[in-house]
Amino acid sequence: MRDGMQGSKRYIIIHIDNLVFDLANYYLDLIDLVNETLVSNFGINKREFTDLLITHLKSSTKPTEDIISIAYQILQNSYNKKLEFPSTQSKNYFCNSIKVKFNNAKKSILKLLPNSIQVLDFLKSEYFVIIGITNLSSTLARTDLKLLGIDKYFDTVYTYEDSIKFHKKNSTDLHNIWINSTLNTTSSTSCDIVELPSNIYKPSRRIVEKILNDFDFKPLDAIMISRNMEQDLLPAKLLGIKTVLIDTQIKIKNRSNLRILLQNLGSKHLRTLLNLYNNKLISHEVKPGLELKSMQYLTYALTNK
Repeated sequence: MRDGMQGSKRYIIIHIDNLVFDLANYYLDLIDLVNETLVSNFGINKREFTDLLITHLKSSTKPTEDIISIAYQILQNSYNKKLEFPSTQSKNYFCNSIKVKFNNAKKSILKLLPNSIQVLDFLKSEYFVIIGITNLSSTLARTDLKLLGIDKYFDTVYTYEDSIKFHKKNSTDLHNIWINSTLNTTSSTSCDIVELPSNIYKPSRRIVEKILNDFDFKPLDAIMISRNMEQDLLPAKLLGIKTVLIDTQIKIKNRSNLRILLQNLGSKHLRTLLNLYNNKLISHEVKPGLELKSMQYLTYALTNK
């Protein structure tokens, strides 16, 4: 893959989701986490929340909206009046207990995929400028990339618009309390976090064009790596960027939550999960420049092509 890149800075654009870390099972496990918290702390029925989740997603116009953001909205719209805190002391106790529970659980369900760290180490040692793209919102990216310990590998990570709205920290509003207790909004990362404009979603050449403009390099100086030809690699290939498709063979563990969502949602919301569940990618006449079965083959491919 080094042909045409000698003597110039080399750039690797990596779609982090389901390639570096397991976003699919993470989201499905978060549904269980939110459900468990609602039941144990609020006495809210699991099915009631799931029905509200489905209703929200059916009407959502944000294809990258994540489960935690949705949970905030449901809490705000459906339960805010039901759950009030009589004093600052009770509010603080609630915040601290939820924060400990939530963060401890996140550490156990947020997982790196096999060989991802070894590949990132290799790319760093080869002096590639590593650029990431993720469907996570900017706030979650700062928190989760730091938690995974992978922010140090990237120069910049591009995220989507943050649908979580922050208000006063001393508010007794349930939505604000939940946000302040579960997210570290001041978390700093070793890499820059750049939020994509709100009107840009996959698949779009404008995402790739923004990266080209921000870093001021030519398409021939870059390689884009992803596990999705349709959503990620096709726009890059049309712009002349070398593409590598890697099928990370993710197995969906939480099939009960997946079944509920697939039965009730349109494909635009969960196309990625559906592809992962079926363990196959959408076929296109446009093929990637290179197709690999695992991340572990990437280091060999980059040094021998």
